[in-house]
Parts: sequence; C-alpha cells; structure tokens
Amino acid sequence: MNYAKNKKYFTSDGCTIFGAGVGTYFLSFFLLSFLSAMIGENIGKPEIGALLAVLSLIIIAPVVTFFIVKALLAGRVTDEKYDAMIREHIQEMEQRALDKLGIDRDEVNEIDPIIIDGYNYDQCTLYKKGKDGVWRTNVYRVIYLFFSQNEVHSYTYEFSTTEDQKKDFTDVYFYQDIVSASTESSTATFKNQKIQYESFKLTTSGGTSLNVSTRDSGHVQRSISAMRQLLRAKKVSQ
Repeated sequence: MNYAKNKKYFTSDGCTIFGAGVGTYFLSFFLLSFLSAMIGENIGKPEIGALLAVLSLIIIAPVVTFFIVKALLAGRVTDEKYDAMIREHIQEMEQRALDKLGIDRDEVNEIDPIIIDGYNYDQCTLYKKGKDGVWRTNVYRVIYLFFSQNEVHSYTYEFSTTEDQKKDFTDVYFYQDIVSASTESSTATFKNQKIQYESFKLTTSGGTSLNVSTRDSGHVQRSISAMRQLLRAKKVSQ
C-alpha cells in the first residue's frame, strides 16, 4: 500500500491544484523577468531583457505551469482510485480470517459467511467528503462472520490507509448468547459538521459487541435477515 500517495487523497483537491498552478505561474514569471532584466543589463541592451520578459509572460511561464499542474494531476488520488485501493487490499482475505480463527471452510457452512465493511469514523485522523457526497477516512474496518453448527466465529481487521498501522482480532459467540444483530444510525463530527452513517452491531448477553460502519445498506440488511433466521432456528432447536 502506498501510504504517501493515499495521503494525497486527503490533502489535494481541485482548489489546491488550481492554487498551485496560479502560484507557479506568477513565481515563474517574476523569476524569469528578474533574470531577463539582469541579462539585458549585463549585455547593455535593456530591450533584450524586456523581450525575454515578454517571452516569459506568454510562453515560458505557462509551459512551466502546465508541466507542474500535469505532474500534480498525475499524482492525484480520486474517490474511485481510493475505493479501488481499499477493495484490492481486502480482497481474498477470507482465507486469512479462517486461518486466524483456526477453522476450515467446511466447518462453517450453516449459511454463507457475512462480510461487513466500512470506514471507521471514530478513530480516524484524516477525512474527506468525496464528490459523490460520501465521507471517507484513513481508517477502514472489515468484519467476517462464519457460522458453524453451534457458534458464530468473527474476525475483525482494521487498517490505516496512510500509515503502517493495522490490527486484527477474533472472537467466538454461542448462538444462545447473541442478543441482537441490527443496524443503527450513528453520528460523527468533521469540520464542525455532523454526519450520519449506518453501522452494524452484534450484541451478546455478556455485553460485548461488534460494531462497524456499513457502506452497502442493502447488502447488510440481506445479511442480517439471513443471520436472524439462523439465530431463531438455533435458539428454537436448543
């Protein structure tokens, strides 16, 4: 993962690049004008210096600005690129989850595994509202839930997109100990602006819980429905 490049997602936008372009143009023009005046003075022909200054104004400074802006745009991370980076990082993580839990895939086939993932809005250090209106942060969490005959096995993986920081942990819940699996509305404050987001929450009778913000509410609701049906069936049979 390119942490330095990901930081640019939060620090570079259209206004920043435009400002850099304008600043580059004027700085280039003034420096070149100064050099042109010195050249004209040194050779005793001020008109040459004036001509070079004009060339700097209409040709050289714009060319320098063009290449600077082009370089900034090339290194810019868009909403789409940022999302794609995250998808690439968490793909094929199911086997890692199974290995961490110490179980085989055929042991957890009561229903299909449930995967819920989203940005961590509570413990992030960088955040940005994308052009699509979605707030993205530099901390991401994904939860895998596997269902065996008697237990729910969970694997949680959280990582930073801008620094080499990650953590994961596992847990196991007996079906009869699970009190609820639900979604709830939560809030966070960014730049003095309150935002609302949906999160998934799994609560047990012991008071422990799993919590993760959700990106695809339709997928989460379908997953919760399947999980609730299984929980009801297991509790009735016990």
